[in-house]
Amino acid sequence: DSNKGNALRLAGMYAMGAGEFHVNVGRLTGTTNAARLNGNQYTLGYNHNLSKRTKVYGYYTNLNVTGTASDYNSFALGVRHNF
Repeated sequence: DSNKGNALRLAGMYAMGAGEFHVNVGRLTGTTNAARLNGNQYTLGYNHNLSKRTKVYGYYTNLNVTGTASDYNSFALGVRHNF
């Protein structure tokens, strides 16, 4: 099997008051039976703590893989509550 690859990811978070700013950067290099793939991922996010157990969040992610027709983008919004 010739499917091999390496991935590297760096993540950072900065807290300011009730907010948390998140940054993630990822890099993928690999080979499949059909192609050589290289990709980059970037994520920006924000969490806002409403209380010790509840927060709202929003994230944006961009994924670019060479050899594909387009970039992939996603947005996530939500509320998290720990019971």
